[in-house]
Amino acid sequence: MKKYLIIILLLPFYLNAMEFIPGFDINGSITYPTILTNESSELDKKIGVEAGFAGSFMVNTDFLPQLWFIPTITFNYSSTMQPLNVDDQRFLFTQWMDIYFSGGFNYEILNNLEARIRGFYRLDYAQQTMDEKIGKGLYDYIDTGFYTELFMKTEIYYPSEITLGFKYIDKRFPNYESLISMIDPDTIGGTLNASAKKEKDNLTYSFYISDEIKLGDSGWMALFSFTYDYIPYFEQRIISQIGELTDSKRIDRFATLDISFPYYKDAISGMEIGYSLIVKTTDQNYYDSLENLDPGDDVFIPNYYSYINHIIKLSLTYEFPFELFTKYKPAAIISFSFDTLTYKERLAKSQLGIYTNEKQQENNYKLSFDIKQNITDFWNYYLNTTFIRYLSNMKWEAYGTYNYTYLTISLGTAFIF
Repeated sequence: MKKYLIIILLLPFYLNAMEFIPGFDINGSITYPTILTNESSELDKKIGVEAGFAGSFMVNTDFLPQLWFIPTITFNYSSTMQPLNVDDQRFLFTQWMDIYFSGGFNYEILNNLEARIRGFYRLDYAQQTMDEKIGKGLYDYIDTGFYTELFMKTEIYYPSEITLGFKYIDKRFPNYESLISMIDPDTIGGTLNASAKKEKDNLTYSFYISDEIKLGDSGWMALFSFTYDYIPYFEQRIISQIGELTDSKRIDRFATLDISFPYYKDAISGMEIGYSLIVKTTDQNYYDSLENLDPGDDVFIPNYYSYINHIIKLSLTYEFPFELFTKYKPAAIISFSFDTLTYKERLAKSQLGIYTNEKQQENNYKLSFDIKQNITDFWNYYLNTTFIRYLSNMKWEAYGTYNYTYLTISLGTAFIF
């Protein structure tokens, strides 16, 4: 015990910095949301606020000059009514807060090769109704875990930065309990419902690789990344064709490919085009009793959460050639994204809750316009307008939100130093 105490007391001396590199980003805004169609009046709520903070620093240790200690903390908060994805369904939330802390080391093995390791802890709070206490939400979760990666610089044809890594995440939903777990098993034939009490808790084993290539002096870059996630659930059991829980547990798999090409004419003006492909496979099924006692019309859908998602992104950044109000030039950013998501087996429902013969599909559009200008070297203001259109052939919206047009206008400021 004394040995550990001595190490803790000596740690500040070992971290007596040869170099100390801080970084802080504090921002806040007022957001006005409005619904543009009559599909969902729930989104048309009062003015909200957004706030964010990100802080980190790098300390070069004395006892190993190649070793850097790097803690990071971020905080984000929103009181604007908005839809958030939970297990591939969008639910409305009145408040959202996320706190993330990580700490670890970078070790320079060679001039062009670096090893990194981080441990992290995340608290994510999502409040569905105003009378619900923040931190007591059904979909609040806690992430703990670590990641380790190798970072390498090469210059075979073009300057290239390659990252190869592994991440482990333990995700827990402390306030979530499945409804079926609250029923006495003897009343429903002795099924395994008690084993599904914490059915959302899971692990993630993530393997990833990325490459950032500078294409000579053209101003263009090429960014590539691939991630594979293996997600086993602790307690969630597979649903059988007769609506009973089996002994098998749910396992999801994600494969994500990202390709983008940024171009920078100068330090600010530029553009970026990108494409993402996400393929999700799962062995979890869905049994729908249609809320009646007649088993003859029940519907069983295998692999309910499996889908393919294509995303196309485009953004343009332009710095105006004149100063406005201050000695700094304003910049405009226009961003557009379109994604189409098709479920492999999930069937869409009509507005009456009746299943159709079509597989559920979503076509989503997002367009945003920003004006940003520095007031001083470290202080800026920004104006953002975001237009979102979600379209789906899933018309039964008793539990989730699939069709809406949403416009938000935000005015904010940020300090970066």
